[in-house]
Amino acid sequence: MEVDQDGQLGLSVNNGDMTRGLSLEEILVRVKAELQLNPKSPVLVGGDGRVPYSEIILTLDALNQAGVSSVGLMTEPYES
Repeated sequence: MEVDQDGQLGLSVNNGDMTRGLSLEEILVRVKAELQLNPKSPVLVGGDGRVPYSEIILTLDALNQAGVSSVGLMTEPYES
């Protein structure tokens, strides 16, 4: 998942196209559904360099609260 420069959220599943403009709730539902199907799927969070780090922390916290126990940070921007 990705947080863009405007704080908008996006999600890519299985290296597919990034779906942008999702709410955090929509992303949590989709991530949990993917993990039900593929429990070993990696969950990665990335953000535009202009996004305050607090936005990334809030996203990580929401994933943790939703039961997603293992989340990594992307070091390169997502390219679809």
